[in-house]
Amino acid sequence: MTKQKEILQCILAGNDDRALTYLYNETLPKVRSHILKNSGSKEEADDLFQDAVIIFFQRVKEGLFNENHDVDGFIYTICKNLWINISKRKKVNQKYVNHSLNTHKHDDNQLDQVINKEKENAMHQLFNLLDERCRQLMKSIIYDRKSMTEICEELGYKNEQVAKASKYRCNQSLIKIAQENIELINSIRH
Repeated sequence: MTKQKEILQCILAGNDDRALTYLYNETLPKVRSHILKNSGSKEEADDLFQDAVIIFFQRVKEGLFNENHDVDGFIYTICKNLWINISKRKKVNQKYVNHSLNTHKHDDNQLDQVINKEKENAMHQLFNLLDERCRQLMKSIIYDRKSMTEICEELGYKNEQVAKASKYRCNQSLIKIAQENIELINSIRH
């Protein structure tokens, strides 16, 4: 008697333990190998195997299993098909999650852009309250990142000491303007 016929007779006679021992020793390692090679886990392989064994047992007990089919191949094929379905669902779910994350990231980027634009507008409003000479000096220092030597040449200061003194005076003016326009400062901080 072949091992396959023996397994089928054990199931029909209610001696499930003997059939299960064979299936767990011979078929489960093949199923695990396939699932692990296809991005699954050992736990997923074991769950699929158990589902396939239940289907197999039902077929045998209901007389629907063709004795000419290979038992290992039948269970392996069920597991393979179940895994294909699970993988498809995972891919669809992952696409949805990725799309949701990208949409959320996109929303966050848009919000950041709006906030940064509001801060930039508030800074421009503060700078526009400075006199023209201070605006030019602060722009050269903050935005253009020019050296004091370059600023002296460009804006016509006698030397770097005069430029630094003007920078100090402009900073003090900016602080005073900021204190008088606290709502603009609050919009920059948040």
